[in-house]
Amino acid sequence: MPIISVNLSDELTQKLDETAGKRNRSRFIAQCIEAYLSPPSHVETGELQDLQNKLNVKEQEIKKSGAEIEKLRSEHSSLKSKYDELLKAIEKLKSDNSELKSKYDELEKVNQENNKSKEAVVIGLQHNLELKDAQIKALEHEIVLQKDTIHELKGDKERLSKRNELFTAHLLSPPKKPLLTRIKERFGRKSDGETAGV
Repeated sequence: MPIISVNLSDELTQKLDETAGKRNRSRFIAQCIEAYLSPPSHVETGELQDLQNKLNVKEQEIKKSGAEIEKLRSEHSSLKSKYDELLKAIEKLKSDNSELKSKYDELEKVNQENNKSKEAVVIGLQHNLELKDAQIKALEHEIVLQKDTIHELKGDKERLSKRNELFTAHLLSPPKKPLLTRIKERFGRKSDGETAGV
């Protein structure tokens, strides 16, 4: 039997030894070459066909699985895109919410300042009303005093008018006789009558 020398790499030699196990390396190589070069038998052909069919089925399953994987990848990519869009929308909502919160705080601050201003205005108006009420009461009291003064002046005027009328009448009346003359006229006649009777 001729001797054939075969040069193998270290890696292939290691795999060969692992496959041969405890069998002789040379013998195992010869069996592998013989099996490879020998024509397949009917049984082996049937087995090969069955294996080929199974292989075809597996390839179809792999293709189908590949299509499903591609579909899943596409769906995953679509979901990832939607997820990213949702994240952006959430970030925008957070930003808008922060901006609205800031504006709300500003408006609340302005509202509080306006309320303080309103309170100050109301207090000022109440104070002015109180002053006006006090002024009105003072004027009403002054009016009462003025009315009393006017009433007194009217009385004084009437008295002066009467006094003026009396004075005018006195001035226009004829002058009265002296007091002694009037006494004599009144009592002198009586004395004369009494003397004549005696």
